[in-house]
Amino acid sequence: MIALLAQSELTPVNLTTAGAVVMIVSVVFVLALNAFCMYRILRSPGPHDDKDVGGTG
Repeated sequence: MIALLAQSELTPVNLTTAGAVVMIVSVVFVLALNAFCMYRILRSPGPHDDKDVGGTG
């Protein structure tokens, strides 16, 4: 597969500064959102046993 990529005639695409900034900002945003959601999930109280809700006794 590497040999096929080396033989291809596609021109390499250069990443502009603006493109790199957009990519870095988007990756940081996704990682921060993931961390925030995991924090909220892990810090929320777990399931509890309510005997008054829906139980028969």
